[in-house]
Amino acid sequence: MTDDEKIIGYIENGIVIDHIPQGRVWQIVELLHLNDPMRYEGGIFSLGDGYESRKVGKKGILKVEGVSLRKNDIDLVALVAKEATISEIENGRIKQKYDAEIPEVLDGVVNCPNLNCITNDETQRVMSKIYSGDDLFMCHYCRSEFGEDKIKFLGGK
Repeated sequence: MTDDEKIIGYIENGIVIDHIPQGRVWQIVELLHLNDPMRYEGGIFSLGDGYESRKVGKKGILKVEGVSLRKNDIDLVALVAKEATISEIENGRIKQKYDAEIPEVLDGVVNCPNLNCITNDETQRVMSKIYSGDDLFMCHYCRSEFGEDKIKFLGGK
């Protein structure tokens, strides 16, 4: 049992997101809608922030019982916390563990910051498609390039 398991609790079936940069735990909670009773109906929900980490300096950790992540959820985590590790827990054991990675293509995850882009025209209903590069993102439709500081998640978060 690691110190993190002792500090913020044990889960039987769910997810653990570890190595979240300090101060971003609540952003992940909001992006994954874990604070929405329609998405998450209870059980163990533990989070902590400011723990020492060799990987990211100070880190946050999030453990949620009874939740699994879809691909878009994992993409959101990667955009907020590139250094994060995500573990799927089943019967108290790690079923699968992987590093969060920003995918090459983000379909319907983030808005194009170009207000004139077709994806921002409410009458067109075109889902965003964003390509990720080393330090830049590019819209498939209008070819606007932008950095992480311009990322706006669908839904405005």
